[in-house]
Amino acid sequence: MFGKFSSGRWTPTVSGYYFCAYSVYIPGIDDKEWLIGSMRKNGASPAGVTGLVRIMSPVANADLSVSGSGIFALDTNDYVSIFVYHSEGGS
Repeated sequence: MFGKFSSGRWTPTVSGYYFCAYSVYIPGIDDKEWLIGSMRKNGASPAGVTGLVRIMSPVANADLSVSGSGIFALDTNDYVSIFVYHSEGGS
C-alpha cells in the first residue's frame, strides 16, 4: 500500500515516514563464513544504511538468518532496497 516495487527497489507513492523490515534465512553455511544483511535508502552505503546485521557461522552447515528494521523519511523519488551477502563457498 502507498508504494510500488520494481527491480528490487520499493518506492513510496506518498511522501512520509515508513517503517521497513526484512528477514533472510540461508541454510548450510560453513564455519567462520558470514551472512550480512542491510537496508539502504537510495542505494547509499554507509550513509543511509539501516538494519545492518552481520553474523558468522560458529559450526559447519549452520542455518543462519538475519533480520533488521528501521524508519525511513522518504519522498516519492526515494527508494529502499535490501542488500544480502554470504561468503559460503564460491557463491
